[in-house]
Amino acid sequence: MGSTFSEKIYEGTGWLVKLVYVQLLFLLFSLLGFILFGLFPASAALFAIVRQWLLGHHEVPLFRAFWSYFKEYFVQANVLGWFLSIASFAIAFYFFMFREIESGWGTMFVYLWFPITILLLLLWAFWLPVLVHYEIKGLRVLKLAVYTAILRPLHTVGFVVLMIVLYYWSLILPGFIPILNISLLVFGWMWIARHSFRKFDEKAA
Repeated sequence: MGSTFSEKIYEGTGWLVKLVYVQLLFLLFSLLGFILFGLFPASAALFAIVRQWLLGHHEVPLFRAFWSYFKEYFVQANVLGWFLSIASFAIAFYFFMFREIESGWGTMFVYLWFPITILLLLLWAFWLPVLVHYEIKGLRVLKLAVYTAILRPLHTVGFVVLMIVLYYWSLILPGFIPILNISLLVFGWMWIARHSFRKFDEKAA
């Protein structure tokens, strides 16, 4: 029993080191692309690494794999990530602009803003897991992201709960943010997403 407990401690420490290391790689590769062009491919690489772990490939050579995924997703992750970023900024800008207009057009846009914002949030929630899980590109990634979020509402709620839990954890342990926050969030995020995809994968098989 003692050796089993020791093995569990050893295994837990190993996972802790891996999570810290991939978070450092995420920060490093984000900086490598000067944040603007590094953030989205580094995020995709982090999701891809976590997906490999969840598939049971625990001994992935982290630096080499991260670099490989970073290059693989560099263009597509930047295109989709910046498309969503610009769309989100535009929706926020027009919301504040039309909110000040006292006319039918202003009121109509404010009402339209809510479903559009929900759609964007659903896209943000699932586009990276979809990108690294399926061999699809471009708008098909965004289409499947929305499709997954709508057909798997409980998983979408689970993702929101995960965000809230980690947010409050970060308030309690602020030093936790630069060490583990991102990698833990992505681990939980990808775990939820994989469960969402499982039914689709079974049907495809």
